[in-house]
Amino acid sequence: MSDRTAPASLGSPLTGHTSEVDELVFAPDGRTLVGDDQGTTMRLWNLPARLLTGQPRGFSVANHVGAVAFSPDGRTLVSGHYDKSLRWWNVSDPARPASLRPPVTMHTDTVCALDFSPDGNTLATGSRDETVLLWDVADPKHPKALRKLTGHAGGACTLDFSPDGNTLATAGTAVTSAGKGSVFLWDVSDPAQPKVLGQPLRDVTGGVNALDFSPDGRTLAAADGNSRVRLWDVSERSQAAPLGEPLSEHTSGVGALAFSPDGHTLASGGSDAVRLWEVSDPKRPKALKTLTGFTGSVGTMVFSPDGRTLATDEGETVRLWDVSNPKRAAPRGEPLEGHTGSIRTLAFSPDGRTLASAGNDQVIRVWDMDLGQDIKRICANTRNTPAADEWRRHVSSGIPFPAPC
Repeated sequence: MSDRTAPASLGSPLTGHTSEVDELVFAPDGRTLVGDDQGTTMRLWNLPARLLTGQPRGFSVANHVGAVAFSPDGRTLVSGHYDKSLRWWNVSDPARPASLRPPVTMHTDTVCALDFSPDGNTLATGSRDETVLLWDVADPKHPKALRKLTGHAGGACTLDFSPDGNTLATAGTAVTSAGKGSVFLWDVSDPAQPKVLGQPLRDVTGGVNALDFSPDGRTLAAADGNSRVRLWDVSERSQAAPLGEPLSEHTSGVGALAFSPDGHTLASGGSDAVRLWEVSDPKRPKALKTLTGFTGSVGTMVFSPDGRTLATDEGETVRLWDVSNPKRAAPRGEPLEGHTGSIRTLAFSPDGRTLASAGNDQVIRVWDMDLGQDIKRICANTRNTPAADEWRRHVSSGIPFPAPC
């Protein structure tokens, strides 16, 4: 959507799930979207064909899905399940997903977090059994469990590889007996011999809800359930140190964090507002702007790859914000409407042309962020003669008909 004041829903909602959609992930090529639900199905959508068809390709996974992750090359999908298993899928051709091997069960509770290292050779899996497992997945047909990382009170449901892949940050979702949350840094340069780096980072006053490395890997942000965001200097991994005072302007628990792609801005969201922070000098973060007017808690947010747009949830709608100048951040157009249940997840495709949203209405909606290209595709698919109702459905009722075909 080159004109982001007029986003357009792409065709009909992507339906077919039989339970709430928990997670959405784009393949690295930006052409394939996978969604998982609390039922027994993962579905793949080939986005170039989404305009006038919008039919999902699905395959049964036999158990509730807790997390999914694409390998960096986009050829392999790994799914983690409520039955404690991990499953590997060949998605080189999304039209014909195929199991690569029998399921593997090493965790003793729900698998709730997955992350690939940037080189794609290592997979980290987190579980409600309070452990993280490291896997050698250089050959996805023959994954090898390497090591188990322990100590994650309440479950290891948030983890993040550093941009260079040498460090893994993990955290528990509950407080320890000392009343603190714990964040762990692990040296995983040799994933077969992981080493904890320094002492756990404990200056978090609640269970850790979110972790995010800055793009340069020198700063780690952690959000807790007690309305605070703590920034850590992790440039010396074994001597991580808190940077300044916690960001404590929120008045309720912080549920979402996102660094902008250039690392200069940090967005934090809770039930009170979304706040933008200048973190070019993370020792001296500065409040830039408070985005208000939300009618519910913000639980998910994402920057566009170019860093100019921030998408946030707001109940049953998506709000787009122009953050090209964070000090003057302002809404981009009207909220994107269409969901009939609360939105739980948002994701931009790597090329920034598509935004996906999903929520409690069991529907995935795909929004075209490049309206000009969308119009060209619609005109081509309708032989340059779209009917008025097609125009309203596939583009926008706010853009006058006749269509410019």
